[in-house]
Amino acid sequence: MTRRRHRIDPGHRRYTVDEANSALPLVRAILRDAVDLARDVDSRRRRLAPLLAARSPESSAAPTDLYGEELMEVRQRLEEDVQRLGELRDELTELGVRLVDPLEGHVEFPTRLCDKPGWLSWKLGEDEIRYWRPRQAKSRRRLPMTVGSIAGPKSM
Repeated sequence: MTRRRHRIDPGHRRYTVDEANSALPLVRAILRDAVDLARDVDSRRRRLAPLLAARSPESSAAPTDLYGEELMEVRQRLEEDVQRLGELRDELTELGVRLVDPLEGHVEFPTRLCDKPGWLSWKLGEDEIRYWRPRQAKSRRRLPMTVGSIAGPKSM
């Protein structure tokens, strides 16, 4: 799948809500690939770990260990997919987008709201940007995009 690439310095890029929503089609395509691959990699890692742990060093060293060769091939393909997952993360980073959780499809766009630094939060399956968080808050803390949540309490 060919995608347009935009080279943006992620350290300086700040998205408005409209800009982030406009970027969603491209981000969605990249993120969908990342989520599918991350889930597959996670599943294969969980299945492969006990098989590798149960192998004795002697059986791995045997010249006719076909099972060991097959395990090494599976491990090699897994490492290649982990590298591909890193490339997908890099594609998002080039757009100035932060991959928070590849398994659940959660990304963040850097922003300034009411002159406060923060992150616009979006998950795969959502129609548009509806959540945000202050820069210092944990990424799991997603606040709805309302005037009160962005501006904070009014000072008297």
